[in-house]
Amino acid sequence: MANDIEKQLKAIREIERKEAKFEEYTRSITQKMSEDFKKKLREIPTKSVEKIVTKNGKTKRVRTTVIDAQSKDYKKFLAGLPAQFQATLKDVGYTDKAVEFTDLYGEVEGELVQLHDDLSNIKSNKSKFSSAQNTLNSMRQNMVDFTINNLVERGGELEAAVLPEVRKALNNAAMGQADLFSTIDSIGDVLAGDGEVDGIFARNATRIARDSFYQYQGAINQTIALEFEMNAYRYIGSIVDETRPQCERWVEQEYILFSELQAEIDWAFTNGSGMIKETDIDTFGIYRGGWNCRHLAIPVFYEPEQNTTE
Repeated sequence: MANDIEKQLKAIREIERKEAKFEEYTRSITQKMSEDFKKKLREIPTKSVEKIVTKNGKTKRVRTTVIDAQSKDYKKFLAGLPAQFQATLKDVGYTDKAVEFTDLYGEVEGELVQLHDDLSNIKSNKSKFSSAQNTLNSMRQNMVDFTINNLVERGGELEAAVLPEVRKALNNAAMGQADLFSTIDSIGDVLAGDGEVDGIFARNATRIARDSFYQYQGAINQTIALEFEMNAYRYIGSIVDETRPQCERWVEQEYILFSELQAEIDWAFTNGSGMIKETDIDTFGIYRGGWNCRHLAIPVFYEPEQNTTE
């Protein structure tokens, strides 16, 4: 049994590494995405204006290209920004990669279900297992659709994080008659970041992907916990020098009864470190021991040993 569990844990870790590779890919294309989107921004309706500039104590008149904010075509351009953004994501190959990313949901579901069977023999109860599998099938498709929508589609979470910043920069430039091409370059910098800090594109795309992936794992565990009336988490993983106090505590305990979970979460916030503030009874299976926690919290049915006296 121990070898079976270790095998499943290795498989799950490999899938988690694939998720991390998607994040790495997203960061690797930020500059390409930024340059492609900047080309589309250069289609903004413009006009030439004369401005007075001061340099080294001397003033002179120069002509510069600015946004023609009074043009009907400008309003039309702003309305078309979502389509331009989606076209950019497709042009650089991100859209296909994001869709491919959701293949991991089926992979991690299969490995988690097998881990549950290794720990709790859930497949032996054919009626409950069939019911749970039907729920998981529906839930997986919903999560795939949800993730793709948020990562690439019009009206999704990524678009909602990026485009308001672009519109704000364009409208501010238009009101101040700022140089168009300097404005476009500054928007590109906001999108791409500086190589050390992620820009708004990678920051939000990686967050959405990571949150969706781990929320789905939590949802799988919760579905099985409810169907099979589990009453505890089995906390699985290794202890190393960097292990947080709460994770070390739970690995050593091995089991956390659902009835004691709130008390354990309170202990972690008081005595531990790195806990995610949204962690509660409902989200514990997702967030576990905190940011980037590598441990697993797997629902099981556990009967604590009773202390008896003669």
